[in-house]
Amino acid sequence: MSRTSNRFITFMCSIIMLLGLIFHIIIPDRSFSELENRNLSGFPKFNLKNLFSGKFTEDFEDYIQDQFPFRDFWVGIKSDTERASLKMDNNNVYFGEDGFLLEKFKKPGENLDKNINSINIFKDYLGDIPINFLLVPNSVKIYEDKLPKYAISYDQKKLMEYVNSMINNELNFINPMDYLLENKDEYLYFKTDHHWTMLGAYYGYTSFMESKGLEPINFEDFEIKTLTDSFYGTLYSKANNTHIAADEIQAFYHKTFEDIEISFNNKTESYDTYYFDDNLHKKDKYTVFLNGNNPQLKITTDNKNNKKIMVIKDSYAHCFIPFLSAHYEEIHVIDPRYYKVNLKEYVNENNINEVLFLYNVSNFTEDGALPWINFGLNKTVMEN
Repeated sequence: MSRTSNRFITFMCSIIMLLGLIFHIIIPDRSFSELENRNLSGFPKFNLKNLFSGKFTEDFEDYIQDQFPFRDFWVGIKSDTERASLKMDNNNVYFGEDGFLLEKFKKPGENLDKNINSINIFKDYLGDIPINFLLVPNSVKIYEDKLPKYAISYDQKKLMEYVNSMINNELNFINPMDYLLENKDEYLYFKTDHHWTMLGAYYGYTSFMESKGLEPINFEDFEIKTLTDSFYGTLYSKANNTHIAADEIQAFYHKTFEDIEISFNNKTESYDTYYFDDNLHKKDKYTVFLNGNNPQLKITTDNKNNKKIMVIKDSYAHCFIPFLSAHYEEIHVIDPRYYKVNLKEYVNENNINEVLFLYNVSNFTEDGALPWINFGLNKTVMEN
């Protein structure tokens, strides 16, 4: 290579670095990436301790990467390049057929047995109060035929059979997999998000009711409305594939969903709807259901039958819970990731007479917060 060529390359690199520095100074730092759906690193705190320990350097590298000018553009370019090279996944998200993004499910670790044990202990403490456990498979199982060739994902069917064998046999364990597989041609899971749709939740609700020998609401009795057709969920943010079509979010309406009162986190302010339409203007539009994750909420319905259920859950429950209003006078919802109180006392104080655990398989195998359901009851569980 000639000396002139070397000078030109050096000159161009210098110009690019200078422009990058100028843009970095001019463009304000961002605290959140809508594309990646995560918080971005801010400028690290400087002190001698952080400098000599190397922490400042590590944090500064994260800061430069996160605040790089036009980051979203370059992230999109990276994703397009990977797709062009026929790469079949990104950040453990497979590019499936028909526009499906399917999250790889890994073999569970030690949290699985801890969480099973936590539910068993909780059952022992509650005694005769009926406990149900609805464990929901993820889309990667229901739509495994859409996975790329040679894609690897641990078998959720096998895992659910294991959970059923280890859970207290006095619990009502509900596996909705057969219902979901039978109706897989319907819109049961979002293509760009890890949640099921409200239609998928309806089949889960049907499984729950039939396991109790009760009739679910007839599907034809619902009015279904599309709330948005521009939802891009968590898997879209992980995969960074900008050419995937958006999802729709549909909501079910029924007369028993009316005349309800919802209070959040023991506050006096209340609401009369399950659907919070203002959240449709946010990146995470799934929070339209029950206003997203909250530590605790109480729903009072117009169904005066003295049936009071406590739902211990992850976010799969958010589009499931409205169906319960046809059958319970009160629905108490607890997220143990954020609400750490003595639940046995809560059950007694609120005259709860039934409990439902509702988790998706991925979250149940990974969640480290479930042992908190025994807070104040069993010191050994909390220490583990």
